[in-house]
Amino acid sequence: DKNKKAENPLDVLPQNVRSAFEDFAKMRKTKLKKPMTDNAITRMINKLNSLSMDESTQIAILNQSEDNCWLDIYPLKTDKPKQEKSNNPFLNMVEEGVFDE
Repeated sequence: DKNKKAENPLDVLPQNVRSAFEDFAKMRKTKLKKPMTDNAITRMINKLNSLSMDESTQIAILNQSEDNCWLDIYPLKTDKPKQEKSNNPFLNMVEEGVFDE
């Protein structure tokens, strides 16, 4: 029956991903005052699945957005450790592209 209330859109998620998604949605609602409709949740789940099908990556994506108070989800940002400048001025010039044409 089409008139029946639709199932919870989060029911399609594995429990641990669902829990992370609920935490993200709660942050949006309480901190950002931007709650999500069921349609928005469904679109967000589709986006999450397009970013990764790996559960641990999906959880990391949701946690990243929650930690940064983002409205949306994004691919994981990988923090590259900053390399220390070499004591060799020639190597520093090479790394800076001084000799590139």
